Amino acid sequence: MRAAPALVPAGREAELLRALLDELAGSRQSERAVPREQLLALAACKSAIKKGTPLAAEEIRQLVEDWQATEQPYTCPHGCPIAVEIGYQELLRRFKRV
Repeated sequence: MRAAPALVPAGREAELLRALLDELAGSRQSERAVPREQLLALAACKSAIKKGTPLAAEEIRQLVEDWQATEQPYTCPHGCPIAVEIGYQELLRRFKRV
């Protein structure tokens, strides 16, 4: 590997390459090639900031701004939820205040 997309964090290039190769190897021979969107979704997830990664306040602000500007802010590219909306009444119920 000589280069990686800018969105891949430094030091995580090999992990992304292995994940992409695993995805390609896992697709059945009788199927068409893995859709480009699926590979891009995998690359986005592998390149994402992971839980527990320390961030400066400005990095957090920029991350939230970028997240809010996305077309689908409630799921990751694979469709897994990353945010949920809980109403006031639901919060009260969960904390046994109703």
